[in-house]
Amino acid sequence: MDYRAYLDETEKDGIFALAGYVASAEKWDAFSAEWSRSLRRYDVLGSNERYQFHMTEMMSCTEREVRIQHFYRIIENHLSFATFCAFRISDIEAARKRVSFAGYEVDLGPLAQPYHFAFHFLMEQFHLNRSEMAQWVPPDCKVGFYFDEKRTEERGILRAWGRFLGNQPATVQAHYGNAPRFVDDNQHVPV
Repeated sequence: MDYRAYLDETEKDGIFALAGYVASAEKWDAFSAEWSRSLRRYDVLGSNERYQFHMTEMMSCTEREVRIQHFYRIIENHLSFATFCAFRISDIEAARKRVSFAGYEVDLGPLAQPYHFAFHFLMEQFHLNRSEMAQWVPPDCKVGFYFDEKRTEERGILRAWGRFLGNQPATVQAHYGNAPRFVDDNQHVPV
């Protein structure tokens, strides 16, 4: 069975988060159908005049706020579990400054960028906690990762993906699907 994780990032008030949900392809299909019907039913148009759900827009008026519970129930009914990484962006720089080797500052490379840091953290934690996910994702199933389209980040993330998997034994590599895909969340409902 095919499992998928759809993730999106947000940044507000110095906090960066990369979060999403994991479920089987069949559950995602059912979720997408019900989600799309609800967006149209409640006439949830985004600022770009497309049917979409963005929490900031949903919180912009009382009428929409009440509908959030309906959408959350759709998530609860179809998706297996949530995964996320959230941190203060300033903490990355503070950590870099605290760590030195023989008087030299440590170059975190791409990990100094919040998106890359969150990506690495999520991939590592997904591997380390795979046994705890067995009730939702069978151990022998692969999970494919889908991220919101980020043209500036995609190449670096794909390189990081190759390095991450390349440093893992075959038994760990077997848990991951193909390279991450980047999709436009305005066109692709699950994100």
